[in-house]
Amino acid sequence: MTTTRRRAPAAACSSAGASTSGPWESGATVAAVALAWVRRQPLTKATVIGARTVAQLDANLASLDVTLSAEHLAELDGLTAPAPRFPLSFLKALGAPAQQGTTVIDGVKAGG
Repeated sequence: MTTTRRRAPAAACSSAGASTSGPWESGATVAAVALAWVRRQPLTKATVIGARTVAQLDANLASLDVTLSAEHLAELDGLTAPAPRFPLSFLKALGAPAQQGTTVIDGVKAGG
């Protein structure tokens, strides 16, 4: 099974022009907001950080003080949503119709 990875929120925020309100108003860094967002993901059990200096550790730990509202979570989720890649569009357009053709079962045509 192929999975599509989400973009990291730090990259998404800096490149997609995320709003400057909310967590950033209190001076939170992009890294702190990104780690706060990661911790709020439903399947995240542990957040692994890669701090190599005390300053980086402090910056990462600052994420524990960041509170993200539902609106900010939704904004970050939208910025980090994966773009569908090949072959999804191909399979939607040709896969099911090619496999099922004009099959009708109990009055229901294949593909809809």
